[in-house]
Amino acid sequence: MLARSEALIARLSPARRANATPTVALEARLAELVRRAQEGGSFDVGEDAFLAHVAEHLPDDGDLDERLDGLCAADLYLACACCRGDARAFARMRDQTRSAIRAAAATVLHGDAIDEVAQDTMEKLLVGRGGKSPGIALYAGRGRLAKWAQTVALREAQSRARRRAPVAVEDVADLADRVLGGDVDAEIEALKKTYRRQFKAAFADAVGTLAPRERNLLRLEVIDGLAVDGIAAIHGVHAATVFRWRADLRDKLARRTRRYFVDELRMTGDEFQSVMRLVESQLDVSLPRLLREEP
Repeated sequence: MLARSEALIARLSPARRANATPTVALEARLAELVRRAQEGGSFDVGEDAFLAHVAEHLPDDGDLDERLDGLCAADLYLACACCRGDARAFARMRDQTRSAIRAAAATVLHGDAIDEVAQDTMEKLLVGRGGKSPGIALYAGRGRLAKWAQTVALREAQSRARRRAPVAVEDVADLADRVLGGDVDAEIEALKKTYRRQFKAAFADAVGTLAPRERNLLRLEVIDGLAVDGIAAIHGVHAATVFRWRADLRDKLARRTRRYFVDELRMTGDEFQSVMRLVESQLDVSLPRLLREEP
């Protein structure tokens, strides 16, 4: 049986596949590659999936045997698991690259900016956005993963230094629309139509008061749909900490949104009470649902 060889060759590029043949020697080489890959830890990735990942990252040039022997198998296996959303792989990725990423950021930035770049880099590597694969999908195993992540972090730090400004909150209007969605009663539906513009302005104002970690949490959960375990792995905290962060975030958004209607729009009386019902309904019900609040 030459199952591994056939699985690999089937996923090679046409140019590489034209000169590749399943052999006993290739089968043995791939068995050794899988063994080396799993030395760093076992993740929820089958051999076929890993070999497909290897094939997709092999260049068209060079000797196939030499290319396979030169792979950092364990690091590529870890990257493959991260691409598949394995929370344990997220945690391992963070442990293996954290020091290198921070060291790269520290060559360009200082203070809190180092932490922000480290967090942004980790999110860029582990979270796909806009229909794109996460950044870790670009890692091809031709060098240590920590060194590769360090290069990504350095570019991020240099970009941040050129901008000299904090990262903007993404898709605030989209977030407000999602919070305004959902099944509600007729009165709330009428309020939504009447006060949609004001609510979106209040919500944007509330999001603008959040700290970078809170904004990232909101984006990761509501826009990217990342599960609690994945967020905990990115930040290096326990899942219970993420649940606590989310509860604090919900309360802060609700308080600030309500305050906006009072301070900025000067609403009082019956009109204010109606709007508060809208805010309570949409933030205290819709947002927790979007953020997958713990049962």
